[in-house]
Amino acid sequence: MRIVYRGNHSVSFSTESHIAASLEHLGHEVIRQQENEHSWDATIRACTYGDANLFLWTSTKGYAEKWGCDEERKAADELNATLRTAAVHLDLFFGLQRATWVQECGWFRLRHVFTADGDHEQEFKDAGVNHHWIMPGVYHAECQPGTPRPEFACDVAFVGAQAGYHGEWMPARRALLDFLKKRYGERCKFWPARGAPAVRGQALNDLYASAKVTVGDSCFADTAKTYTSDRCFETVGRGGFLVYPRIPSVVQALEPGQHAAYFPHGDWQGLGETIASYLAHDDAREQLRSAGQEPV
Repeated sequence: MRIVYRGNHSVSFSTESHIAASLEHLGHEVIRQQENEHSWDATIRACTYGDANLFLWTSTKGYAEKWGCDEERKAADELNATLRTAAVHLDLFFGLQRATWVQECGWFRLRHVFTADGDHEQEFKDAGVNHHWIMPGVYHAECQPGTPRPEFACDVAFVGAQAGYHGEWMPARRALLDFLKKRYGERCKFWPARGAPAVRGQALNDLYASAKVTVGDSCFADTAKTYTSDRCFETVGRGGFLVYPRIPSVVQALEPGQHAAYFPHGDWQGLGETIASYLAHDDAREQLRSAGQEPV
């Protein structure tokens, strides 16, 4: 297929860059349209005169606002009338302030909308969105073991936002972080370090290889049935040993005791016991670490 893909292609680690590379790996042609640089006229021309088979869009709110909601909704309608269209995003929408985007943003008007927000199918339906739930996949080329490095070595690691996270979930995230700090002290390390950029690329694989146990979190992990952060699959796929909130969709994809370990979010005693068990049994932990990569 010939696919025109609008999104943020300016960095190698974006969802768009990973999806585009995956599509090309499968033999498709991808014409990248940088959302904050290409006008909607340019995108429509690329689809119309380039004989595109599909228009694909992953939107970054700050970039999309350059063109205005009215223009993007008009463009979405025009593209829907001429070819297959689809939007894909790994974010959660309902339950957060960004729920208003569902009515405002043009990419929700495309023929098919794929997101990881699978716990709100009725809300999408009520909004007139043809929504499909997808698990948040990760880029296959990054799913390889890392090399342990002394600067990353620790018993317990947490990788993710420690401040400035969604206000609706930040108190729960803070409770998890406080537990890890109080229970493990210097034995637990947090990335990114304060004032430092996010750890990416091969360095992230090396981080996961260096930490004995990585503890994960996901927005609304206490009630979610399907939604999960892509961090769980990224951690396991890159070779980390993961202890993660018990979210049904994740448990079904990564079997407990086979690919990862789980705890009910908020059960800090249970989390501590799970971590202690795997810190005390190196062979079992390393077997799960290795086995988890395969399904990802």
